[in-house]
This record gives sequence, structure tokens and C-alpha cells, in this order.
Amino acid sequence: MLFLYKKGYRNFVFFVHSNSILSKARCNFVDSTSPKYQFAERIIVDGRLVNVVECNSFDDASPDDINIVFRSLQKIRTDAGTTKEFSLSPGEMYGRKTCLISDEAHHLNVSTKNRKKATLDENGELESRSWESCVSDMFEPFPDNVLLEFTATLDESNADVRNKYSGKVLYDYSLK
Repeated sequence: MLFLYKKGYRNFVFFVHSNSILSKARCNFVDSTSPKYQFAERIIVDGRLVNVVECNSFDDASPDDINIVFRSLQKIRTDAGTTKEFSLSPGEMYGRKTCLISDEAHHLNVSTKNRKKATLDENGELESRSWESCVSDMFEPFPDNVLLEFTATLDESNADVRNKYSGKVLYDYSLK
């Protein structure tokens, strides 16, 4: 996050499939009293104090701080295509350099793994609004956005998943 902050990113969306994991992550990123807090007590970047701030949307984001929106994948899918207070729609990304951070990201590969079984519409798109397609809608149209996916269980035995991540895996490590 600090690397991306120095590159001009101020807005981050942390998302995961489970609300319990989301609650733990929230503590790790915004609660400086948490034993697993991810930042130093004081964050100084280029001589300026930077705060880590939880936001409901980027409309109330600070241009000088690290702004994090925490969402479950279910909430992202519910909010997709709608614009309402405290929602996070793809339009929220427009004109903002945003980093999307997915934990337990293997859940974003269900459509990829089942592509042969899926029903396609007249444009060749998947008919159902999967978690994977909702995240793609927030990422792909915006060339400045960054998508970081973290998982301990990438299914490299699946050819479609392997192709999806070909040339994209930055670091692969075993649980051992």
C-alpha cells in the first residue's frame, strides 16, 4: 500500500468472501492497537504524516491519506450497477486511481473454472453476475486501477485458471 501510495494511489478496496475475515482485516489495517496492525505507529511519506482511514465510499476520501473501503464480495455484487449512498459501484472508480485488494482470491475463479458449463448471452458474456465479473467490472475499464489478488490455493491444475494468471503471478510461495 505504501509503495502504491508513493505512486499516487490513495484509494484502496479490500474485499473478501467472508464477513469474519473482513472484520479481522479491518482491525489489521485501521486499528493501530491490534497486535496484527500492518503499519508503523506513525506513517511518514515524503515528510508528511499519512493516516489510514476507513471510508464507506471514495466520495468522502481524503486526498492525502490512505483511504480503505472494506467490502464482502456479496456486497460488491449487490452494489454492482447501482448508485446509492455508501455503495461501491464501478462508477466509483471513474477518475480515481484505485487499488483493489482481494484476499482468498481463489473465489474469483469460479466463472473461469466453470466457463465451459456457463451459459453465455448474445454478446458472449456470462449471463449470471458472478463475483468474478463484478470485480472485473470495477477493474478492467479503468487502466490506472491495480488489482492485487492473494490466495494460498491457486488451482494451477485448471488450464483456464493457469491461462488467466499466465504472466501475472508476482510471487508464489508454499504454505510451508
